[in-house]
Formats: sequence, C-alpha cells, structure tokens
Amino acid sequence: MTLVEEGFFFRFLCKQWVLDTLPADPWKLSKLLHTDYRTTAHWLQRYSSLTVRMQRPCGDHAAGLREGCGKCVVTLHNEKLKNLKTDVNLGLALGTTEPNLTITSPKVTPTCAPSGGEGGGGGVSTSVIGEYFDQAKQGMANAAVVEEPTPNPLADQLVGLLGTKAPDPKVYGDWARRLDNLVDGWGQARYQRVLAYCFKNERYCRGIKTTTKDKVLWFMEKFEGIGAKMDADEEFESKKASKPKEQDNRPEYLKNPSGKVGFGKTVA
Repeated sequence: MTLVEEGFFFRFLCKQWVLDTLPADPWKLSKLLHTDYRTTAHWLQRYSSLTVRMQRPCGDHAAGLREGCGKCVVTLHNEKLKNLKTDVNLGLALGTTEPNLTITSPKVTPTCAPSGGEGGGGGVSTSVIGEYFDQAKQGMANAAVVEEPTPNPLADQLVGLLGTKAPDPKVYGDWARRLDNLVDGWGQARYQRVLAYCFKNERYCRGIKTTTKDKVLWFMEKFEGIGAKMDADEEFESKKASKPKEQDNRPEYLKNPSGKVGFGKTVA
C-alpha cells in the first residue's frame, strides 16, 4: 500500500473497533472516516479482499436487497480485527481462533472504556497493551533501516522538469509514492496533461519551483485547481477557433482610408 492507503486502512480499523461494522457505500464511508471520496472508492476496489461484506435486507425486502432502500443495510468489516476484539472482550489470548464457550461471564470492553483504572468497565489488560507496544517498537526498529528507493519514472520526470538534482532517497521515495497515488486517482492521461500545463503556465511553473514546502505536496494541493484552469483555457481556445470569421463587405476606401498597403505603397 501507499502511505495514503495505509493511513486509510488504519483509520478504517480504528473506526471498526468502535462501531464493529462500517457502511459499504463509498460515499457514506468517506463521510464517516472524513476521507476523500476518490481515495475511499479506490481503496475499497483495490483491497476488497481485506474486508467481509455483510448484507442485511429489511423486513419489506427479505427476499433480497433493494437499491435505494434506506432500511436495507450493507456493511463491511475486517474479519481479523473482529476476532481480535472478541479475544479481548472474552479475556483470551490474542489470535485465539475459536471463542472459549466455557466462559459464562465474558469481560466486555465498553466502547469508550479506559484502559484499566477506576472508571468501571474493565478495559484492556496491561499485558495486551504491552504486547502492542512491543510490536510497535519492533516496527520502529525495522523502519530505521533506510533502503535505496526503486527508480520511479514519475519522480524522475518531475526532477527533470524542475531542473534540479534528485532529492535524498527518503524524499525521493515519498515523491514516488505520492505521485503513483495521484496517477491512480486521476489517471495517467489526466496527470500528464496537468503536469505539462503546470510547467507551461508561467505562474504555476514559478510557484512549484520556488515553493518552500515539499514540491510534490504543493503540486497535489494545486492539482485540481490547475486542471480546472487548463480545462477553461482549452474551452476558450476551442470556441475561439470554431467561431466563424466575419466577412468585411465594406468598400475598399472605408476598409483602407489611407490607401496604404505596406512599405509606403498605395492602392492604384
């Protein structure tokens, strides 16, 4: 996954831990998670294998879901996270595949319960929290090793247009991931047209070359606006070219009162 996709998945899992299930509709899900609609739809299409789709028809349409019915519900959840939450609620070791049915009074973790303490509700055990912190520390230790990024044609193209030397490996890798994500969201053809217009337009070209912030972040923030300006210019030029040229039927003495046609010559 790209960094954007990882961030979306993490937010998806956090919200599922609280609500158990999430809406399958991309628009409703993007509103719930406060994410971009295109990113949401793209992630659901690309990583559908990470979620389980549940359908619950209403009483009026028990035979099958009906599109547009507000009572028919289609939800998503990640099965592994669902099982982990069950383990925590039942006081089992993380990763237990089958609930221990001999437990008659499971320890249920409230949605907003504190992680241990006197607020009531049990919370998550200290051992569980310690295990998650150990995993996080291990991940940080592994992330400390910086590898040389794989050459990326989009990043190389941008470096060439900027006329600067390639950034350090970490920044180069970030550029590659962000540009790949931009192409995934808008398409290769649209991306190339907007990029070319950006460097052709004096205002945008000066902006991306002189900005003090990350240049790819600047381009991503301005991408939609640059594309809209490009479309407007192309529409104006198209209308201008298709407009028929008016014929001048005035007499010659009115069209050229001085009689001059160039280089001091006069009309005979």
